[in-house]
Amino acid sequence: MRAGATRMAACAFAIGAFSARRLDAAPACSVHFEATGAPTPEWTDALRDLEGFVRDAPGDCASIDVIAAADGAEVDLRTRDGRQAHRRILRPDELNPLVRALLVAGPPDSPSTEQDDVTPTPAPPASWVTTPSERTVASPKDGPALTASAGAGLALPSAVEAAPLVQLGGGVVTKAWELGAFGRWELEHVVRDDHDAGHTSLGSVGGGAAIGYRREVAPVTLVLGATLGAYSVEVEHARPHRGAATERTETYVLDPRGGLQLACVVPVTAAIRSRLQLGGELAVLDHSDVPRWHLGLTLGVEIGRAP
Repeated sequence: MRAGATRMAACAFAIGAFSARRLDAAPACSVHFEATGAPTPEWTDALRDLEGFVRDAPGDCASIDVIAAADGAEVDLRTRDGRQAHRRILRPDELNPLVRALLVAGPPDSPSTEQDDVTPTPAPPASWVTTPSERTVASPKDGPALTASAGAGLALPSAVEAAPLVQLGGGVVTKAWELGAFGRWELEHVVRDDHDAGHTSLGSVGGGAAIGYRREVAPVTLVLGATLGAYSVEVEHARPHRGAATERTETYVLDPRGGLQLACVVPVTAAIRSRLQLGGELAVLDHSDVPRWHLGLTLGVEIGRAP
């Protein structure tokens, strides 16, 4: 619970750009760590253990580069004779077992560096060599991903009470963009309650399209986007009459709206993320009984493997 609260608190304060942090290590094998933001306690512990291991038993290690992201890390290990291993891990506790396995097993014999040796040097096995171009080819995380979302919250304004709302959505997400559609149900709620004039209540259902720019600010992802939607609004009037029954009338109006939204996405697992979203909408048409602007806050989940 404490970890979840810490992550959600980061939603309110996550701002800034990418930064790098270098951890000092023994000269025999340097350890470099890069992350989008400050290292988490799990990464700090893993790196401390790794530094101690390579300091005591560096083997053929020359350098280790760890580039962390919200969904894992890329690890590059280079030997003193120039060979290189590239691996991907999902959690910080996988870092030390990986490096130990590579260093304990050891790379193949180093190629000869003598200038007069005419015997061709065998190439190291493919499992130990990864070229930069190979790291960006045929990766399943490079393409777009399909996601679905669901949430509930409250919408304003109202003179009497806020409108409970339920929202469902789905779309396509890439590393930097999301494009999708959503449906929303704003439950019936009172917007005017007057002893003489009676009361007015509203309820609406509708949906629309949304586009957003995603930016990872570890450990969360921020989304800034725009929406365009249309809603069918039911307006119910109830007017009391002296000595007679209350008069009730119902009308329906079309309410197109454009808006902006800001969301904070917190990873729970690789395929499930919590999503806190604040959205504002402005009605295109001016209806006397329907508020011109709307402000909604929802908390829900986003399902689908991130790209």
